[in-house]
Amino acid sequence: MIKMKLGEYSSKVKFFDTSLQYQELTDFLSFSKERDSIEAGIFDSDDRDLIDEFLSGFDLYIERLTQHKEFLLQLTAQVNTVESELTKLREWQEELKAHTAEYCGHYSKYLINNKLFGTICPDCNDSLKHVWDKQYKDA
Repeated sequence: MIKMKLGEYSSKVKFFDTSLQYQELTDFLSFSKERDSIEAGIFDSDDRDLIDEFLSGFDLYIERLTQHKEFLLQLTAQVNTVESELTKLREWQEELKAHTAEYCGHYSKYLINNKLFGTICPDCNDSLKHVWDKQYKDA
């Protein structure tokens, strides 16, 4: 959707899919639910294998969750950069719209309002004035 909104400007933006990282993070967070159930049963259960299995993967769990946290912090920083760039592009788009002539479609900071044609750039206005003076002025 972002590519569609940016149109031709999207070719200058590097996109990457974060759905895999999101799924991994979701999987790790679901592991937290497993931890809660083990903790609830630690004092009531003599199933040492279950506790040992949980503890053996715990260091890996902490390491991977820390990596995900760092990744999310990087994404947050990139979101701010993208938001800033989007703001600039929107402002530029509005300026282009405001200074693009209705009649000829040319960009000019000095658009002229023409009663018949709407806004028009100075070059095309001069050309239309010449045609008007030559063909219709005396009619």
